[in-house]
Amino acid sequence: MLPNFSPVTNLQRQITEELDLDLSNYGDETRRTSEIYTLLSQRRRHVLILDDLWETLPLEKVVIPEPTRFNGCKLVLTTRSLEVCRKMECKTVEVELITEEETLNLFMSKVEENQTVLTPKVKEFATEVAEECARLPLAIFTIA
Repeated sequence: MLPNFSPVTNLQRQITEELDLDLSNYGDETRRTSEIYTLLSQRRRHVLILDDLWETLPLEKVVIPEPTRFNGCKLVLTTRSLEVCRKMECKTVEVELITEEETLNLFMSKVEENQTVLTPKVKEFATEVAEECARLPLAIFTIA
């Protein structure tokens, strides 16, 4: 069974992996936070994308440098929850879902890349799975 880490620890782990940074010797969260903050502060013009947030994340605990015009950094959060955006005081940009027809076409195009022949059963299954993906392009792309 995998250990259950806090959201802050999970985010720190993911950031350090992406930056190819080994902080395994930094046992406590405070030291890891300090090292990540220092590293990100030294880097100019980076974009940090926090994808698929289901709950608010205390960015002050992660200590991500605040994006400013001076440092050229950007922070992008994606979530299905408007409440998460409000609590984190984000500027919201609503993304429209794709149509049912576009959903099926996207799904089928990904399936066809890996199939030489599409049987009616595969097409039927693809339709069901595409519907379960709730017209969300990333979900469709991933599942297909």
